[in-house]
Amino acid sequence: DGRAMQSNAPELQLGQVFRHLSSYYLLGYESTQRPQDGKFHKIDVRVRKRRVDVLARKGYWAPAAADLTRAREAAAAEAPAASRRLTVVDPR
Repeated sequence: DGRAMQSNAPELQLGQVFRHLSSYYLLGYESTQRPQDGKFHKIDVRVRKRRVDVLARKGYWAPAAADLTRAREAAAAEAPAASRRLTVVDPR
């Protein structure tokens, strides 16, 4: 969910930002159930190592089945138009 920096002197907090960016892991998650219910699904990220800060999203919104269908149809309809916009330029 990130952290907010609220200060009139952000340079004082930038050191913390750089420390956080200097070492991190980026984890990906894909549900084995792949819900298509349009609901929020909670995720709890935990580690066994002590003195480790975990910053993670609280969960994710699963798309509704109807939304997926509309997105696929829109992408399929846009594909021919996108290919017409591509042009090859001969540098000679």
